[in-house]
Amino acid sequence: MRAASAKPRIGSGLKNRMAAFIDHCGGRLFAVAVLVSCAATAIFLAALSGPIFLLPASLFDAASEDLAAFYRAGQMALQGIAAKAYEPTSFRLGLGAENDELLYLNPPYALFFFQPLALMPYWVAKLFFLLATAVLLALIGWQVWPDTKIPAAAVLMLSPAAFYSLDYLQLAPVFVLLIVAGLLVCKERPLLAGILLALATIKPQYGLLVPVFLLGVRAWTAIICASCFTLALIAASAAFYGVELWAVFIHSLTEGAHSAHLNQVFPLMVSVDSSIGKLGADPALRRLIQGAAILLAAVIVYRTARAPNRRRAIGLTMLCIPLAAPSFALYDWAFICAGLMMVMPAQQPHSSAFQAHAAHLWLFPLLYPFVNWAASAEQFAVLALYSACVPLLVAVVLASLFLSGQGKPMTRVGASGSTVETRP
Repeated sequence: MRAASAKPRIGSGLKNRMAAFIDHCGGRLFAVAVLVSCAATAIFLAALSGPIFLLPASLFDAASEDLAAFYRAGQMALQGIAAKAYEPTSFRLGLGAENDELLYLNPPYALFFFQPLALMPYWVAKLFFLLATAVLLALIGWQVWPDTKIPAAAVLMLSPAAFYSLDYLQLAPVFVLLIVAGLLVCKERPLLAGILLALATIKPQYGLLVPVFLLGVRAWTAIICASCFTLALIAASAAFYGVELWAVFIHSLTEGAHSAHLNQVFPLMVSVDSSIGKLGADPALRRLIQGAAILLAAVIVYRTARAPNRRRAIGLTMLCIPLAAPSFALYDWAFICAGLMMVMPAQQPHSSAFQAHAAHLWLFPLLYPFVNWAASAEQFAVLALYSACVPLLVAVVLASLFLSGQGKPMTRVGASGSTVETRP
């Protein structure tokens, strides 16, 4: 009698995929939080589809979105008045009422990338930006969960980071991808890493910990390459736009628009400096505590960079960036989502308490609007206190990972049935 051929049970494939997803999330509680955030993000995007996906005919008609600032800077570069982009009055002349408080805060060589945007009609530039954001989020997903391509892309494309990136049309996904990819290949392909990390200096506040990580892993060639390419960008921008543009930029940092911007406290800003400011601290104390946070984050990154699992070390670095960055907002949440996705995979589920803290951090940008809605004008202190807890949430997650020893490298079963450790 012939033996019956083994057939997979109906639903076993879905069950296995769900089990793999839970493993990547480090446990059921965080997995549920991720799935809830996907559904909530889809609802938010549908509810706000009008302003988010509306394609205005001109810059003057644009909704409140930061793409308008990048496009306006590109316009001014095309007109040969790039230096005036750092003068708020001149810069805002070309903006509509919805964006009349925007500033241009990027270094001069960012104009190499914003100027081509201004060659397009604004609606084309916005469409390109929306599509690029979705693609970049998918690419980040494939970097952080390389063995689960489709779920990883879907998780990030429907994450809280996606909602805020699309709503504000900010650049965080670009720099998350550049930094994660650069750090992953810093030892094996230092030239490529140097190019990627040099481009990431267009938003220098995100990169304060990158040199610390490179020093920790002894990636000397990558450090040299990144430094040389950054200097090349500076030299090229000085040659193309004029040395005086750099003088205006440096003045903006010390006494102009940059300086004024950093001293203000914005509801969406959740950096250590801004969070302390929401609690009423004066600028001197804010700077002191921010400096201490940078040093603490640098120590954590340096100590973990040399761990054998580089992917987890990069995840910890991404989670430290909100503590170190002088400017960090809800629309920068792609750093936190990428960091959590890189540190959560584990052989054994994380504790329920740790998963709850990680879930709160992941969901925070989606919870913030409800707290904002619930708190009346007289209860601004409640909203300020809640938004100021972001650095504390990040610190709790980092402390749990750093001190408890949880989050061991995840293993999977290879084709031959052997256990294989997941590595970069």
